[in-house]
Amino acid sequence: MILTLTLAAAGLGIWLTLRRTPGRQVTVRLGQRVLASFPLEENREYTIEDGYGGVNHLVIQDGIACIDEANCPDRICVLQGAVSQAGEAIVCLPHEVVVEITQ
Repeated sequence: MILTLTLAAAGLGIWLTLRRTPGRQVTVRLGQRVLASFPLEENREYTIEDGYGGVNHLVIQDGIACIDEANCPDRICVLQGAVSQAGEAIVCLPHEVVVEITQ
């Protein structure tokens, strides 16, 4: 039973890894509104301000995107690390910011 579950989990992990698609676009949303969209292959920095003092700093470099600075209390968006695959996202709940990778 344990061997079957282990093999099934390993198979699922391999299958999910093989299905990953590199992203091409970074879309920045504040609430429901799209603020900006950038090609993932273009290196750039972008400051996201929520209008209430909340600030997130987005860095796109070498085909990956990350939030390297934020003034939210928990900074989970910073700790989340970099994203580069289609469907991945970085979320800052206190500032209602979503950085999503799309194809």
